Amino acid sequence: MTNTDYTDKKTQINTDVMLNLFQHLTVMRPRNKFGVTLCVIFNFTFLIFNCLYGEVSGAKFLELQPSVRALAVGDVAASISGEASLLLSNPANTVFATKNGFSVLYNSYIQDIYQGMVSGVFLFQGWASGLSYSQLGMKDEPVYDESGNETGKKFGYGGNVLSGNVSMLVNKNLSIGLNIKSIGEEIGTYSKNTIGFDTGLGLKVDFLQFGLSYLNIGKIGQWSLPAALRAGASATKKELTVCSDYILRTVDNKSEIGIGAEYIISEVLTPRVGYKFAKERSGITAGIGLKLKSIALDYAFVPSESFGNTHNFELLIAFSPERKKPVAPAGRPSVAEIPAEVQKPLPKSVQAKPLTAKPTIAVLKLAARGVSAQDATAISELLRTAIINTETFSVIKDRSLKQVLQVLQLEQTDCIDEECAVKIGGMLDVQKVIVGTVGKVGSGYIINVRVIDVGTGKIKYTDNEGAEKPEELKSAVDRLANRISQNIK
Repeated sequence: MTNTDYTDKKTQINTDVMLNLFQHLTVMRPRNKFGVTLCVIFNFTFLIFNCLYGEVSGAKFLELQPSVRALAVGDVAASISGEASLLLSNPANTVFATKNGFSVLYNSYIQDIYQGMVSGVFLFQGWASGLSYSQLGMKDEPVYDESGNETGKKFGYGGNVLSGNVSMLVNKNLSIGLNIKSIGEEIGTYSKNTIGFDTGLGLKVDFLQFGLSYLNIGKIGQWSLPAALRAGASATKKELTVCSDYILRTVDNKSEIGIGAEYIISEVLTPRVGYKFAKERSGITAGIGLKLKSIALDYAFVPSESFGNTHNFELLIAFSPERKKPVAPAGRPSVAEIPAEVQKPLPKSVQAKPLTAKPTIAVLKLAARGVSAQDATAISELLRTAIINTETFSVIKDRSLKQVLQVLQLEQTDCIDEECAVKIGGMLDVQKVIVGTVGKVGSGYIINVRVIDVGTGKIKYTDNEGAEKPEELKSAVDRLANRISQNIK
């Protein structure tokens, strides 16, 4: 079928179906009046909108925001990151995600209209990739003749998009991204497919994040896709995030503004609220997020004159990325060797104090080798206390160390080599890092330590100490700490 044929069929179908839906009103039975009326109101709105703008842009379903978090904060999505479903709003922000993630969402509109989406984001060193599939569907409606009798034919509408994403860091703050999309639209028995593109920029500076994206580049048949320019900014201070988007529908020459906020309570509950300013569908939005470890559930309520009160749900599952170890640097770790999510400065409360006469040092937990994790933790605490008691070093607080390791998604015992020690030391702004192992030899214990110079990335000092029985461990650790203090200045 040619593009002209498709255009003519689409226009004719819109006219015929509105006539058939009008017949619904004239022949419906009273007991079904409420449900049928709702269905007809929606279908009339949907099809009139399609007729008015069908000759201007096609695949209008691409304008619907899939992300439940974005819907809850007023359709703001250009400058927020985290959920995989956000990749269709700004392809550059997937690289700012903190973990690999997978999401499934379901948005319920009036009567039998639904939107579903599955998506995933995968992080690599300095770049990320994503994949999503979304679909808008409507239950088939019977077609009536001029007398109000069913013809035995059915009419339906559906749209789908399969999107592949890639984003990368240009430097520690700036990212770029691209989506390539396979788009399909079905109207009755007629269908059309095409390829579209999204591009985007992302910028993170301290507690601020900015986003700019140009979405739905391409054509479907004779019509342009519903291209849109999104520009947004967000600010995050502790648990509060405030955000805003400006959206320009470039083909239809319409603009929208969204504002919103969310507040994290005890790292579990996140209430959200927003407001959307748009010619056809202005109004308040709201939602809530529930997070339990690596699983989260988001809900959004969006009232709309066109679609009715919509209820939107999204399930998100995050899992730690398998990060490659960076090459040992000649100096402190470069930007490319630090994950994107931790390239911004750490809070002052986490950083080491300014240099004094004492060298700054971090003592990591000793890795267990043939001993229990509890024993390794206890011996590590003995070593840390002994290092403090030498009064030779300014030892970083254990709380600060835990915060850094949490951001890096590492356990302390995962970091026993020079590369990892340099990365953590650079983030904590300390000069030295102590790593090592504790194991058993027969009935006794052996403690091995290495002191890493963060500035050079080299091992500054190595030593070991043994204890024949548990009662001798404290004395052995004290001796080891004293030798470290004598050899490291």
